[in-house]
Amino acid sequence: MFIVLSLFDIYLRSRKQDELSLNKMRSYAQGIANSLNSSLSTFDKLGVADVRGSALANFRINVAGIRELRVFRGKAITEQFGPGEEGEQPVDEIDAKVLATGKQIEKLFSDGGERRLRVVIPFLITNVRGGVNCAKCHQGEPGTAVGAMSLTLSLKEADLHAAKDTRNQSIVFFVELLALIAVLDQTLRVFVMRKMEAIGAGMESNSTVVNSTSVAVSESSNGLAKTAGEQDDAVKGVLKTTEEMAASTKKSAEAAALSIVSMGEASRLLQEGLDSSAEMVGAMDAIAHGSANTAKIIKTIDEIAFQTNLLALYASVEAARAGEHGKGFAVVAEEVRNLSARISSAARETTQLMTDSVRNTNNGRELVKQVADALKNVSSTTALVRVQMEKNGVLAGKTVEGLANLGELMRKIDELSGGFASSSKDLSSSSELLSAQARDLHRLVEGLEGLIKGG
Repeated sequence: MFIVLSLFDIYLRSRKQDELSLNKMRSYAQGIANSLNSSLSTFDKLGVADVRGSALANFRINVAGIRELRVFRGKAITEQFGPGEEGEQPVDEIDAKVLATGKQIEKLFSDGGERRLRVVIPFLITNVRGGVNCAKCHQGEPGTAVGAMSLTLSLKEADLHAAKDTRNQSIVFFVELLALIAVLDQTLRVFVMRKMEAIGAGMESNSTVVNSTSVAVSESSNGLAKTAGEQDDAVKGVLKTTEEMAASTKKSAEAAALSIVSMGEASRLLQEGLDSSAEMVGAMDAIAHGSANTAKIIKTIDEIAFQTNLLALYASVEAARAGEHGKGFAVVAEEVRNLSARISSAARETTQLMTDSVRNTNNGRELVKQVADALKNVSSTTALVRVQMEKNGVLAGKTVEGLANLGELMRKIDELSGGFASSSKDLSSSSELLSAQARDLHRLVEGLEGLIKGG
């Protein structure tokens, strides 16, 4: 803290010295500006303004520390008296700014390793300057700049003086520092010796604790490594079983998907059977309706045959009454009667056949209806089975996904178990190394105690 404060004090003194040097140079520049302004006014009064160039040259030569000295005109003077001699016009932004604002501008810079201060001081119009009213000779309002002086001074001498002061302060500081170190050395020697004895005792105790702890950690690490190895084997077994279950479940899911497709095909075939059964029932209904109509026609034919038979009978009776003339008609009537009898017999047989056909058709229609009902039940059951199989397929897919995730988790656990086993082995090795370092520390403590006691 003493060193920091002392260095900070040296820094502050150096800054203060530099500021004093700059203020001195500012006052120096202001004095030169006043002298120049008075000289230029005198030259104007005497009518020898053309000697101002040689006067400036004498200033540069005879005044110490001047690196540049220029006097330049403002706009009003240029318009009133012309541009003047070479170098009497502003050359940079600083010159122009001083003429525009009427305020002094300073610039601190380095050139060739030498610090320099440039001061640009305006010449302002005033009512009273050494008993002279500037406005009588120059155009412009009071307070405006009619010209200015640019003066560049070397800070070499000031910097050398400041460096000398800083060097002297540094010498005093280092002498004080050496004295303080000598006092602190004697004070700290006793303090450090006592502290080192206490530290040595603490290090001795800590080295013993570290040694015993490292042995315990090594034993625990070996046990952890063994447990981790057993856990790794168990995890690998579970992982293998999980993979087998996943493969089996995947096959079941694929089989379920094929079964769903087969059930869809069976449902389609059952629907086609239902459609065919409905068409068959419709056809049988049409047959039954046609058979009923045919039975009506046959009944009409039977009635016609019966009437024909009666007519033939009447014709035979009339033919018998006619005698010899009716024999031919009797034969015809007999044939008609026989024909009507055959027609009647055929009609009865056809009626019987149609009756049997209608009965068989009704029986077949009933059987087809029963088959259609059975097919509807089978179709409903098939649809339910298909829905259930689709649900089972979805569950099987989720099971496969879950088993895959479980397998991935088990693989990560397997990797962690392997890493844990490796870390346990590394910890065991580190514990052995720590134990060896504790023994080395114990030997160092013994050497330190011998050095302290011997000193």
